[in-house]
Amino acid sequence: MLDRRVEAGFSTYSSILDGACRHRDVNVTEKTIGEMIEKGFLSPSSLLGYDSVIQKLSDLGKVHAAEMFFEKALENKVKLLNATYGCLLRAMSKEGRVKEAIRMYRMINERSIVVNDSCYDAFLDLLCKEDPSEEKSQLIGQTSKAVALHNKILKLEAPLDESAYYILLEALLRGRDIDEAFSVFDHMRRRDLVSTASYSILIGGLCRIKELRKAMAYHDEMLEMGLKPDKASYTRLISGFS
Repeated sequence: MLDRRVEAGFSTYSSILDGACRHRDVNVTEKTIGEMIEKGFLSPSSLLGYDSVIQKLSDLGKVHAAEMFFEKALENKVKLLNATYGCLLRAMSKEGRVKEAIRMYRMINERSIVVNDSCYDAFLDLLCKEDPSEEKSQLIGQTSKAVALHNKILKLEAPLDESAYYILLEALLRGRDIDEAFSVFDHMRRRDLVSTASYSILIGGLCRIKELRKAMAYHDEMLEMGLKPDKASYTRLISGFS
């Protein structure tokens, strides 16, 4: 669909396309896409090269246009590369599009997609912007942002929402910081924030690192609370013990 080289022409057209998508102007969107096809910036075959164009638009910060092609790919049931999800998550985070970034993160998590750490870093930075204190800059510079943010939460009782805690759990489990993950989960319990989603993240993360007995213990605890595990949690546990 697109040569990955940076071309001034593509950048100009992508800016127009992004503005049209932002304002939901269907006529300008279709006209711009047509002109980009004529110029050779896009392929006439809509099923080819979605990954390339979404990644390029994301890299250029044309998030609305990238999201439009992403939605088209989903509608056409095109299997996208993991890197494409990551690029879009990072771009949405850098543009401050909180709701869209959270939705993308949840999709990545639900589909067990693995993306580059820089994508999670950008998303975590977006969530941290809710806390404008001077300590923010120190957090970003530390080796483990997840652990640093957790320590800040415990110290200040920072009022993060559920999505922020989900990211924190995921990051800690990916880094195999099990004790920190349990500490975060306990903190969520005290704030009455545990749910099917948080248990699923914890169970899934423990299964990935082969801590199956601990995963089963949290699974049983989840049932005792009257929460129903999702299909993915059952699948991970079954495959782990098989």
